[in-house]
Amino acid sequence: MQLLMFTKMLAELDVRQLGEAMTDLGLDGMDLAIRPGHPVNPDNVETALPEAVRLWSDMGLVVGMVTTDTSLIDPTSADAERVFAAVGGAGVRYIKLGYYLWQPGEDYWEQVETIRTRLDGFSELGARYGVMPCYHTHSGHFYGSNASGLMHLMEGMDPERIGAYLDTAHLLLDGESFAMAMSIVDPYLKIVAIKDPLYIEGGRKIVPLGEGLVDFVGVCRDLKAVDFDGPVSLHSEYDLDAQAVIATTRQDLGRFRGWMAEAGW
Repeated sequence: MQLLMFTKMLAELDVRQLGEAMTDLGLDGMDLAIRPGHPVNPDNVETALPEAVRLWSDMGLVVGMVTTDTSLIDPTSADAERVFAAVGGAGVRYIKLGYYLWQPGEDYWEQVETIRTRLDGFSELGARYGVMPCYHTHSGHFYGSNASGLMHLMEGMDPERIGAYLDTAHLLLDGESFAMAMSIVDPYLKIVAIKDPLYIEGGRKIVPLGEGLVDFVGVCRDLKAVDFDGPVSLHSEYDLDAQAVIATTRQDLGRFRGWMAEAGW
């Protein structure tokens, strides 16, 4: 299992600072956000990503996966092939795609067929460049909001060419147990996102691990039961400055490792 940190909330750090933060935390590496405003972004990915990967490799770190902009949903778009080629050329195995949003009045099953065609296109791109596209469970009006919905999109596809990305917070918010979700997507499960949600007045929020609703000892036991060895991404989606996000992630990481030990890792 690779323990990574999602860099979404660290856009203000440069490449070296990102590496230093991951090293200081004792992580294996990062889940790199390739998004506008980040040091590696869709505009510079062809040059910035290989340079960053070389630097981080010298620091003993890996880019276990990359997370693209949420708008990357069309394999024929101008950015798709460039990003896939750069990610594969840099030796990164997994790439998280964007999201397909359900619109009121839309025919669900008709749109599922359209999405399946697009995922086929992404799997072709991935096969061409040695990258596995993965689709992330996201609660709300999103196709693939949980594992059950995700299988509407990818059932029957080759699990060596496309993967499922389960999220502890969004599965809970969508009312699906983590253990059942793992069973539903088997053998597509490739990546797991770790975060903890809490309902608050007027909505919900992501809170430090152990302060929300997820049973993380149970999650760790479920992962141990199948000897999961893919990337595990700590999402650290806290509305704080970069240093406070890193400090909270340090706390999260200590707790998560304790739960792993309790589960027999």
